[in-house]
Amino acid sequence: MTSEALKKITRREPVATSQLVELLASNNPEVKILTADYVAHMHSTSGWEDLGLLVTNLLSRDCHDANPAVAGSAVSALAVLQTAQEEALAAILHCLDSPHAKVRQCAAAASLSYSKTHPDVVVSCGLSDRLYSSLRDRDPVVVARCLVALDHILASEGGVVINKSIAHYLLFKRLNDFSDATLETVLKFLRKYNPKDDKERFEMLNPLDTCFQSDYPPVLVAASNLFFQWTSPYPHLRAELVKVIQPAFCKIFLKLTSAETNIMLTNFFKSLGSCTREIFNKHYKDFFIKPSDPNHLKKSKFEIMCLIALPINASEFIENVYPYCSDFNCYADAISCLGGLGQLCTRSRENVLGLLSDLLVSSSVDIVASSLDCLLRVVSCNMLFPESLKNRSTSSVLSQLANPDEPEPLANQTFENVWPRDLSLSITLKNAISQALSRPAILECHPCLVLYVVSTLATVFEDCSITCLEALQAEQHRLPPTAQCLLLTTVARVFLCRPAQCYHMLVRVLRSGVVSSSEEVRDKAFLLYAMLKLGPNAANQLLCGTAQET
Repeated sequence: MTSEALKKITRREPVATSQLVELLASNNPEVKILTADYVAHMHSTSGWEDLGLLVTNLLSRDCHDANPAVAGSAVSALAVLQTAQEEALAAILHCLDSPHAKVRQCAAAASLSYSKTHPDVVVSCGLSDRLYSSLRDRDPVVVARCLVALDHILASEGGVVINKSIAHYLLFKRLNDFSDATLETVLKFLRKYNPKDDKERFEMLNPLDTCFQSDYPPVLVAASNLFFQWTSPYPHLRAELVKVIQPAFCKIFLKLTSAETNIMLTNFFKSLGSCTREIFNKHYKDFFIKPSDPNHLKKSKFEIMCLIALPINASEFIENVYPYCSDFNCYADAISCLGGLGQLCTRSRENVLGLLSDLLVSSSVDIVASSLDCLLRVVSCNMLFPESLKNRSTSSVLSQLANPDEPEPLANQTFENVWPRDLSLSITLKNAISQALSRPAILECHPCLVLYVVSTLATVFEDCSITCLEALQAEQHRLPPTAQCLLLTTVARVFLCRPAQCYHMLVRVLRSGVVSSSEEVRDKAFLLYAMLKLGPNAANQLLCGTAQET
């Protein structure tokens, strides 16, 4: 009978309470551990009904067992039992004083489980005071787990409080004791403490030096974020730290790591600010895509490329990225990267527009859609590096971008038209765009994207834009409200550009809009009609950002 019950336990199948009592009463420590783990798992995941008093009593007795594994599993099981509120609290407090580190670790973790099982009493039962005293436990795992438990227990009060005494103790006396996993936890909680003055601030930063060379990504990120928070009054120190962590970051990022790690490092890189372009561009070839790179690393590299490229080497980035724009596994990220690189300078924009001529005639609808989105990004943006900086050295360009002159008052600025009137597109690219916009699959699956392109390039295309709008207007009643509103706006903008060709279509879409069943569409139709009644100059100013040219 015992062997059958053990088989059910290992398979996580239901076991009678009488059998659990028999197994917990066994003298075999392995059986006790298996049974206690089973009770904890089933009660926390399956919503088990409350167990009998005998099970609770046996688990309470096992918390005093000389075997650390037995005591640890018993206190973990008690902490999740609804009916063992008093017994579990007594067991946790007892086990936190155990001479065995394993038992104290389990008790600290059980405190978190207990706070989730009994949220109404955990704040007032005195457990938090005991956990605060355990922050000076000689075992670093216990310290880290107590921090996590305290933060959850005191969540309604803002989480665990890190005062000067605790912060100095963790930094100056215990920092080297923590493993990588526990060190990350400690560094995150140290952000809850703010040094009182500059002297204390820089004293507390000194012990972090070893963390900036860590090859464990979470530690590097946590230590850097802690540094950024403590030095927020001195933003120039941000770039200095980025220079320090650059070798460690590249070493970790470029080796084969998990997808989760790459995502974390990429998001961290994005948060570093504009200083990354100057510091990491010196090593830009390290971030080039390799055929052997896993897909998650390629995705991360595509995102980082746009943040480190400069006009002087933009063509090399584009050349490296382009072959992957037709790769089924990463085409979307590659084409998006092209869009970012095309915003660097005039030359990079011309290079990207030239490549889009081929991508827009691809047999894949998804590649064409991504290419149209890339086209929008490239033609609608202001250059990150203006033409006036083209012949300047890299260092001087970066210096000017980092320290721009005082901006001109808004009243004295001339705002650029949102329509790229002076945009020059090659005949090949125009034909490719026309072909892409006219594809039935694109019109059906990506109507909003088509409308954005037509609206942006209304002055460049004539027949193609009218044809696309007529096709979408014929299906206006089937479009979602958002797309219908965009159709109304696009037709109005194109009408202002070419009134003779678009007049009848404007009448049709407005007439359909004002009788739409969607309040959003009706409001948009009446609003556009009111704008157009103001006259061409006012309508152009409202819809296109500029007065009509005469």
